Amino acid sequence: MVKVTIPNLGTLLIVILGDNCGASYLNVNCEKLLIEQLSTETYLNDNHNTIESLVRGWIRTFETHQKRTIDITKKQSCLVKITGLKGKGEDSKIDSNCIYLDR
Repeated sequence: MVKVTIPNLGTLLIVILGDNCGASYLNVNCEKLLIEQLSTETYLNDNHNTIESLVRGWIRTFETHQKRTIDITKKQSCLVKITGLKGKGEDSKIDSNCIYLDR
């Protein structure tokens, strides 16, 4: 509830009803998926970093840049840059400093 004063009308109490249309769920689920896929990359838990902190840092970039370019009607890969990530070879979704997520 928010108290708002409007000149000539007085003070009103306004009930704010949030509507979560799925965008924040996308962030949460993406974060969970990344943490799960990187869980075996324990060497990332070094130099005052954790897998979780690296993923959360990327989520901020995802929120402000990448998410707006995704077409949910198409199957797309999303490139996630994680500094320090070691590549695993040609058949892996993990490359040097990045991982590919499929929708």
